[in-house]
Amino acid sequence: MLAGVFEKTGSVALQEKEMPTLKSDLDVKIKVLAASICGTDVHILSDPPGHPATTGIIQGHEYMGEVVEIGKNVKSVNIGDRVIVDPTTTCGSCYFCEIGKPNMCEHSSALGIFLDGGWTSYSVVPSKNVFKISKEVAPEIAVLAEPLSCVIHGSERVNVQPGDSVVIVGGGSNGAVVYTGIKSCGCSKNHLC
Repeated sequence: MLAGVFEKTGSVALQEKEMPTLKSDLDVKIKVLAASICGTDVHILSDPPGHPATTGIIQGHEYMGEVVEIGKNVKSVNIGDRVIVDPTTTCGSCYFCEIGKPNMCEHSSALGIFLDGGWTSYSVVPSKNVFKISKEVAPEIAVLAEPLSCVIHGSERVNVQPGDSVVIVGGGSNGAVVYTGIKSCGCSKNHLC
């Protein structure tokens, strides 16, 4: 299969890669239906790099697809389900994972940055990192789930309230998603810079 590989500093290359296989009974294989380009991907490819990444990985951490194979212990999704991907992997067994704070996992990693991601035809992902969505949601919309989750989390953290004024710095695609999310919170004045 063809894949967008972080070849070296400042370079992504299309390369032929072997079809990935399940590594665990809790993995799923998805056929990638849509993948986006994030600002982080651009920073990874800058020279000098603005974000670390593992050389040789398939880039793309914002993607979605259809489940085509599941490990024998997967219960959360079935073959044929359409899913979005959470690119942050966690170990599930370190102190922080065990106390319910996987965001502080001592062994976390990221698909498309340090592990193979979605700029390809097929991707193998831990089943806990995929979430079923309706097939009625167009792939080009569903692929925005990861940046949208960042917007929702950020809005909750700053406790945006109806009538608040918010300044959004950055007019790229994520800035537009932030604008839409903040506006839905009821802010009366929004300024996109």
